[in-house]
Amino acid sequence: MESGGLVGEFVELPPEQARTSESAANAVGCELGQIAKSIVLKGSRTYVVVLAGDRRIDLKKFSKVVGEPVRLAKPDEVLSETGYPVGAVPPFGYIRPLKTFIDASLLRHKVVYASGGSDSFLLKLSVDTLLNHFGDSVVDVSR
Repeated sequence: MESGGLVGEFVELPPEQARTSESAANAVGCELGQIAKSIVLKGSRTYVVVLAGDRRIDLKKFSKVVGEPVRLAKPDEVLSETGYPVGAVPPFGYIRPLKTFIDASLLRHKVVYASGGSDSFLLKLSVDTLLNHFGDSVVDVSR
């Protein structure tokens, strides 16, 4: 990761502790809002929205952003589109290019913890790194 100019730190947790925002926040001792969860959505294409762990995706708001109705991806769709199971989707590194949006709810923090690709790893990184390297645009689509 650092060889690509990205700075972050992997944090290993006991098995399954990174599966939910709540358990991840408790395990690392951070605010729930510092957990950057990746939500996979389906319309005519697949989208990823990275938002704060204390927020929920507003499908109507997001549908307006992309100009089409969307729904939450099913677990098998999440795996086939990203290469990761539900609860372990990071904000980058998918098996195919996916349009990724960063929700404005993360901007209130300097540092966040995103999934590291499994239910026992988190990636600690600055919000600036997340914005500069992994998001196509910042949107306000949470509640």
